[in-house]
Amino acid sequence: MTRQITAPDSRITQFCALIFSGIEAWIKAGKLLCEMKTENPEVFFLIRVERPELTIEILETFERIGRQEIYPYLVADGSPGARHLMALPYGEQRKIYEEGVLVVTKRGAQIKKVSQLSLIELGRVFDGERIRSEKEQSEILRHRRRASLVARARTEENGNEDDPTLLLKADLGAEPTSELARLLGLANAIMIECRSLLAMVKRESKKDTHITNALIEIGSLRFAVNEGEL
Repeated sequence: MTRQITAPDSRITQFCALIFSGIEAWIKAGKLLCEMKTENPEVFFLIRVERPELTIEILETFERIGRQEIYPYLVADGSPGARHLMALPYGEQRKIYEEGVLVVTKRGAQIKKVSQLSLIELGRVFDGERIRSEKEQSEILRHRRRASLVARARTEENGNEDDPTLLLKADLGAEPTSELARLLGLANAIMIECRSLLAMVKRESKKDTHITNALIEIGSLRFAVNEGEL
């Protein structure tokens, strides 16, 4: 069934204008909240006495908007991509939200809006507080394609399609160095995904140091494997 396009409804323009004016009001509210908190650190308590429905989480969000830590349109968006983008610096949030982000897919590299990214694409594009380069995304895609083929082959051999741990098990019949390289690559990809999730849970968490240390050690091992220095 073909969707028919009718003449623009003036109410659509009005509707969008009301939303955008509301977001501009959020920015002003955030700046005002920051001013009040500078003068009185207990202002959150005073606000909640008067309006208890305004939770601490809501007030903290407006404070971050006022301090230009969160681009307000991301809060209004609410998509998984918008939540990932909140972990990046404000300037990058605004630029990427408005212009889109480069994502590598099986069909090649393309620019997409963050709200349009699938969960798998989000894991490929975001690395905590940074965006992965086209080369990095291509490498992840290549590793996952190889891992998928290995898992499929093992599934066919073992007849167990419901066991996701097959991907993590070493193939003792394979060439040991290649299999070690594969598992180290998988470990590296897993730790990077953990970094992205940690940034979503708590931005600039001190626990990210542990992930950094793990990635350094895994990287050293991968280098040793590739250079034959085991």
